[in-house]
Parts: sequence; structure tokens; C-alpha cells
Amino acid sequence: MQSQVQQLRKLALFLFFVLFSASSYSSSCYVSKDDLKKWSDKYQNLINITVDAYGSDFFVTVSFPPKVDGKQFHGALLLKGNNWDKPELLIPLATTKENDKVFISYSISSALIADSYVTGSYGAECGIEVIYPIEYNKKIN
Repeated sequence: MQSQVQQLRKLALFLFFVLFSASSYSSSCYVSKDDLKKWSDKYQNLINITVDAYGSDFFVTVSFPPKVDGKQFHGALLLKGNNWDKPELLIPLATTKENDKVFISYSISSALIADSYVTGSYGAECGIEVIYPIEYNKKIN
């Protein structure tokens, strides 16, 4: 009797996972380099990047419009590496909304400033993506 109960539990668990996995789905989206460049150029005048030096550190603030082409701001990332298409480090950035703008900010040591990019995305799944290199306003000797 006990083995039948265990078998029924195993069957119920198996069915749960099979049905659960069958009801889940995934989506993927590929944004071409050409689209990324086109969108980054098109919306560049709407995005403001400020870099301030504090000793040997830098404080970066980026403002994004809350919407572009009817798509809501979705998120921002800091990318590190000499190939932004395959970054060595990808960090999601927290956002704040203020005065009809979306802001991200971060602090970075001068030892880590090489090859930094900020991305912004609009719309969920296959929306608009923009990317900009961060140009630090202080020459490091």
C-alpha cells in the first residue's frame, strides 16, 4: 500500500512538471548592430550623459526620456569590455524617475574606466535598444 502511494506521488510530481514545462514559453530577440547604431544615432539628442571627476573616481549620470516612439523605458545596463557585443562584465543599473526623465547613476574607479558603455532599452521584448560609450572628461596619467 505504501509503495502504491509513493508511486502515485511520483506520478503526480512527474505530471506536474510535464504540464508546467509545457505551459511555459520563452522568447528571444536579436537586435542587429545596424538597428542598434540607427536607434542610438536617432535618439542621441534625447539622452544626456554627464561625467564628473572626484579625485581618482568618476561619477556618471545618464538621463533617458521615459518614452521613445510610444515605448516605455525598460532598463539600463553598464557594459565593460573592448567588445560591447560580448562584454566581459554586464551590470544592471537602478533607475530613478524625476521631472519627466529616467536617471541612472554610478561611481567608478579610474582603474576601471576603460571600455565602458551604457545601454538603455525601451519596450518589453524586442523593443528599441541604444548604446553609448562613456567618455571620461579627465585625462588619467
